[in-house]
Amino acid sequence: MNETYREMYSRVFSRINLEKVLKHYDIEYRAARGKRGKEFISCCPFHNDMTPSFSISETSGLYNCFVCGGGDFFKFVKNIEKLKSLKEAIEFVKGQVGLSDTFDAFSVVESSTKVFETKSEEIIDEHVEFKEVRLPPCEPAENYFDIVKKRVDLESIKTWGMKYCVNDRIFHERLIIPIYLENKLVSFAARDMSGKAEIWGKIKEILKKKKLTKKEKQNFIDKYLYKKILYPFGTQLGKLFFNWDEAIKHKEVVICEGIFDAIRIIKFGYNALALLTCHLNSYKTELLINKFDRIYIALDNDDKVDELGNRKNPGQESAEKILKEYLTDIQTYNVVLPLGKDPDDCNKDEFDEAMSDATKLKKLFTLS
Repeated sequence: MNETYREMYSRVFSRINLEKVLKHYDIEYRAARGKRGKEFISCCPFHNDMTPSFSISETSGLYNCFVCGGGDFFKFVKNIEKLKSLKEAIEFVKGQVGLSDTFDAFSVVESSTKVFETKSEEIIDEHVEFKEVRLPPCEPAENYFDIVKKRVDLESIKTWGMKYCVNDRIFHERLIIPIYLENKLVSFAARDMSGKAEIWGKIKEILKKKKLTKKEKQNFIDKYLYKKILYPFGTQLGKLFFNWDEAIKHKEVVICEGIFDAIRIIKFGYNALALLTCHLNSYKTELLINKFDRIYIALDNDDKVDELGNRKNPGQESAEKILKEYLTDIQTYNVVLPLGKDPDDCNKDEFDEAMSDATKLKKLFTLS
């Protein structure tokens, strides 16, 4: 009987000392203990990452980055060694651990990988439980409207039960937006209102252009790091949406990245969900397919330039990946917003036009 991809992966990965691998590639990490065992957390080795967004499991070798996605250990090696194919990565790893046998399913290795990753996620996510959380010390956000009005209006504050945090070590001077699931408070987003996050954003751009040692870079991070949005420790962003309880009352939905994007789209008269990241995974995909008949994807239409002068559009790259790799068994439409805008930047006319264009383009593509 031929060995399956999953069996081969388990056999090979059982020989891997993951900590030695990370040290070999000069990846600085910290260990964390989660429900599924030990994980190593670091800045992502695959993009210019100044804050830790990457984690990899010591048990399974599955990794994830909140910016550029994830995969298994073979995909990790393929990317970090800049190899041309998964087959090449498998042979490379086998050589490193002293296995010279061949895996005779290379002809279907790409599809096997997808099956493996999906099955792994299904096993991991089989018993997802969300515990109720408590908000930090807060007051009604309307009491601090002079501070928060640059981000939200009074109607949104009252509609979404927003609070303002004071006198807390972690969430001080942040707008608190509750996230519910099955009418239970399972998390919250804490948006910086002090302006420190904007300073950090500018520092990051400076650091991208400077050639610094790791120690110099860490000094900058220690001094200036201040994330725009924080979530309570343990929040499973890969399994949560914002506005899920209300959205599933309808059969059509617009999915977007951020909470403020979703709030703006709902104000425009549409049903909306926030992914809380710009990526989709198999767990969220299954939820969406089971609850909705039609999905519109409204991610940012970025107009960015990297340090080499190349134009980048990570929002639309993520939208394309979602359409091609995840939402293939349901009616989906890509909503392309005006260049350089996200949903929260749009007015109603702009968003209505983008929604209309998405529907027309889908029909045209279907007929051709």
